Amino acid sequence: MRKTLLLLLIGTFGLGTFSGCTKTEYVDNMINPNRTYIRILTPGNWQRLSNNLVKYDVALPALGSYYTDDLVSVALSFDGEASYDILPATIDGLAYSVNYSEGWVTVFIQDPLNEDFLVPAPTSSVYMKVVISESEYIDD
Repeated sequence: MRKTLLLLLIGTFGLGTFSGCTKTEYVDNMINPNRTYIRILTPGNWQRLSNNLVKYDVALPALGSYYTDDLVSVALSFDGEASYDILPATIDGLAYSVNYSEGWVTVFIQDPLNEDFLVPAPTSSVYMKVVISESEYIDD
């Protein structure tokens, strides 16, 4: 009798312990608000502004009138998208920077130390990745 009572007690305890476990799966249904655009900067479309400054303008209609509420990041790939350099950056001794406004992204290449140096424009295609991240503007 004692053995049966002990088994019944252990069984009841085990049943109570394991029946309280449930499998809960959390699924994040949030949609990624970031948008990524890839553009190819072709060699013939760089514009020379001076000896030491060239630029490339890219139309990007996604940068609408509320672009200032978003974060815009630009990166360039010189190796067919195997890697990217986030701008601003110094690459091979040249300063790469970016400017954006409503509907446009402009990449600049400059030699900041020597105004007489003829900055070479890229002679092969460069991939440009533009990431627009939504952010909430807070006016303090």
